[in-house]
Amino acid sequence: MTTHVQALENGKYRVNVVMEWKKVPKKRLHDVISFALPELGDDYNIEANSLTGKQLVVAENIETGETRTIAYEYTNTPSEEADFFYVSPAERVVLSQNLKNDWGDYKVRSIIQTLTGVIQESEELNTHALHVNGGYSHQIHPDENWSVRFFPYEFRIDINQLVNGDPYQTPDSFDRYLQAETQLIMK
Repeated sequence: MTTHVQALENGKYRVNVVMEWKKVPKKRLHDVISFALPELGDDYNIEANSLTGKQLVVAENIETGETRTIAYEYTNTPSEEADFFYVSPAERVVLSQNLKNDWGDYKVRSIIQTLTGVIQESEELNTHALHVNGGYSHQIHPDENWSVRFFPYEFRIDINQLVNGDPYQTPDSFDRYLQAETQLIMK
């Protein structure tokens, strides 16, 4: 997993979190990919309408060796797709993605997931640095009642906080939580 920050114009910055599976997991359930602005107060805001997510899946036909690439896209717009996002504009974004399974004779061989969004400086900017934490958590036990709304967590705490009192989730429902931090220093 990597987290990148790119300076744009007019006090805006593009954040891109990428999760590339080196080995495709056997269990492909609801995973979350996210980024947060830790301890920045009112210095930056996440532009909710700029948020997009992608899942690129490469599958191979086990009989012929033919490969297919399928891209799934997620946008934070006023539609059914927006249910995949949890957004707190001054703090964090979480995107829920259901990892795609094998279909027919095709077996999934590669999965790459991304979350992209724009951050805007506030007029009251009090810092010369932008810290962004990217995160990822992989669900390993099925649960029909799983929902992204159960993920309003802080990024500097452990996986136990992901369940946040939800009776349908336990800490062992998830593999470990990955985090990658990046920092941009402005002159």
